[in-house]
Amino acid sequence: MTTKCRSRGAGRAYIAWIPFLGGLGGYLTGSNSAANAMFASFQAQAARAIGLPVGLAVSLQNVAASSATMASPSRVTMAGSCCGLSEIESSHVSRWATAVMAVTLAIISAEGTIGALMLSTPHHP
Repeated sequence: MTTKCRSRGAGRAYIAWIPFLGGLGGYLTGSNSAANAMFASFQAQAARAIGLPVGLAVSLQNVAASSATMASPSRVTMAGSCCGLSEIESSHVSRWATAVMAVTLAIISAEGTIGALMLSTPHHP
């Protein structure tokens, strides 16, 4: 087995990390569009370089970023102030939203990994 083949195999594990990078962008910016502007091009280039389906990589980026925007501190603070929550209540909501976001990103990661495996497995008639 050549080094190139080994690195390609290890690089395929990157598919599991795509949602976390996309989610980080959504969480930090509070905007799916901003997260995609920051990371979608990079995700597509990385996928192309390691032989992953580019459409799958960018789709995972988009879904993760949009999911993570819900737990963004700016959005949680805005929602808390609109609902009249105290600072302590808003802090609790933020912690729960972040925990739910982490679980959601793990699920998206698992789905993306399974999808990549299914796409790479040869189908026999």
